[in-house]
Amino acid sequence: MPHEIPSALTPKEYAELYPRYLASERSRKKSEYTITTYELALRKFRDYLNEADPDTISPLDVSEWTDSLLDSGVSTNTAHQYYGIVSMFFDWTIQMKLLKESPMPEDGQPEKEFKKKKIPSKDEIMRLLD
Repeated sequence: MPHEIPSALTPKEYAELYPRYLASERSRKKSEYTITTYELALRKFRDYLNEADPDTISPLDVSEWTDSLLDSGVSTNTAHQYYGIVSMFFDWTIQMKLLKESPMPEDGQPEKEFKKKKIPSKDEIMRLLD
């Protein structure tokens, strides 16, 4: 008889599952740099959940975590990346039939900032060539 799929995870369940997700990403031949970045984002979310101590993980928890990242000085682009990684984790839990629905807010991902590159002037290029 199939098990009932929960509609939400507790922080403890999250802490037990995210290493399995990382293992699945390793088996998909992701680079160690990518795995390290994933692990950092997932641990930051775990640490936030331990501080917030919710019964189950909700969209509000995710939104408040994102705000806490930005408040702590993390760049908008890094917060955008971490949000995406946590979102991929929850997508994986749904694929694996470990969770019914994702707690990720529909419009909660921080906007990515696109920075203009400074193009050297003709004089700067000439100085470099000399």
